[in-house]
Amino acid sequence: MTALRDRYAPPPATEASIAALVVAWLRDQRFEVYQEVHVHGRTCDIVATRGPLLWAIETKMQYGVAVLDQADYWRGRANLVSVATPPSMRCSPVLDYFADQHGIGRLTVDQYEIVRERCHPRFDRKVAASLRNHLREEQKTLVAAGTNRGGYFTPFKETCMQVARMVRQQPGITLGELLADGHFHYASKASARTGIAKWAEEGAIEGVRVEREGRAIRLYPEDVGPAQRSLLGGAA
Repeated sequence: MTALRDRYAPPPATEASIAALVVAWLRDQRFEVYQEVHVHGRTCDIVATRGPLLWAIETKMQYGVAVLDQADYWRGRANLVSVATPPSMRCSPVLDYFADQHGIGRLTVDQYEIVRERCHPRFDRKVAASLRNHLREEQKTLVAAGTNRGGYFTPFKETCMQVARMVRQQPGITLGELLADGHFHYASKASARTGIAKWAEEGAIEGVRVEREGRAIRLYPEDVGPAQRSLLGGAA
């Protein structure tokens, strides 16, 4: 009866709910979990690490070619690669054959919020460093996996957050001081100077405002007014 009930249990309502349950399941097993990890134009829904182990998991509402194709991209970039979907009443042998041949594991999540590992992924000892190198602390909480809103943590977002943090710590900081003290994703300081000034002036760096004093560029938090800028050494 239990097996029959599980087989025909309606799926969770959304991909985000599947992902949230998988994230909780992984954390219960003491994995560090990162969500919506963006690497060279591709985004992995869930990346879990425990020591040197790296596990990439793609989530979908249906077990099929689309999710297996997404997962297949991470082979050679993670030690383990899996998909997470609701249970399927019908499953094509071709899909299972592809997953088996490519070493892709499968997790299922049902309406009872139970995560089961139906097939363990094949372990790949030698993997490229690109996925691990793109993991950031903010990815643990900034965007929930499976939300399908195009949200993910990129080097540009990391730069914006770092600029905003440095400006809050030192209101009125010049662009030159910012570049001397910070490390950003740009290839050179010249491109960083141009890029940060442009994005700050266009309002793309949340919470940061630009003031030009001759050739100097100063950055202030948006809530700092003229009187405060004067006290900080900027133009009134």
